[in-house]
Amino acid sequence: MEALCAGLEPAWFVGEGEADAYRAAGAERVTESGGLCVSRNRALDDALAAGARLHLQLSDDLTRLGWAHGVTRPEVESIDVGEACRRMAIALKSTGAALAGGSPTDNPYFAKPGIGATNFIVGDMVLVRLDGPRTPRWDVNLSLKEDYDYTLQHLTAYGKVARCNALLASFKHRTNVGGAVNYRTADLEQANIAYLIGKWPGSLRLNPKRPNELLLRWRA
Repeated sequence: MEALCAGLEPAWFVGEGEADAYRAAGAERVTESGGLCVSRNRALDDALAAGARLHLQLSDDLTRLGWAHGVTRPEVESIDVGEACRRMAIALKSTGAALAGGSPTDNPYFAKPGIGATNFIVGDMVLVRLDGPRTPRWDVNLSLKEDYDYTLQHLTAYGKVARCNALLASFKHRTNVGGAVNYRTADLEQANIAYLIGKWPGSLRLNPKRPNELLLRWRA
């Protein structure tokens, strides 16, 4: 993570009792802020208080970043977090959106060119254009799939997002120890899915090909 964030000074928002382990691993700016969405909101609030205009939220199990060039047999350019932020910031400015992210898969053969305006934004790496008190907050009622809700909040508030389809981010995800991996179960997945479908009727449906997954279909 330090290598991928070269030149930046990341702040780490972690669960209760985890700060010492992060500091022992080399992290410096560590805050014990609690659960996932509580921590995400704390990071947003800190960025707003500091007067920031853009705010990056990034999962701590990132392994590599790339940018796909071409369509049929794309070549992948290796980039770092700073360059990814720069390209997402350009996407925000050019579209007027307030939320940017990357492709939902790190497979370059599924990467599409251009910027998706109404697509799901994976929460593992998001760039938020801060908009004062109007800035959407993460729903603390969700313990999983909170990024579906955050995408829909932005679509509702701004009418668009900016998904950079060529941006490929690789994370350890479910094989990594800690975080959602420690508590994810099929029952918990279904409880979060039911909450989301109830909150966003008509905008989400079950994925017929992947159990415990959703498909987002935005209609303004």
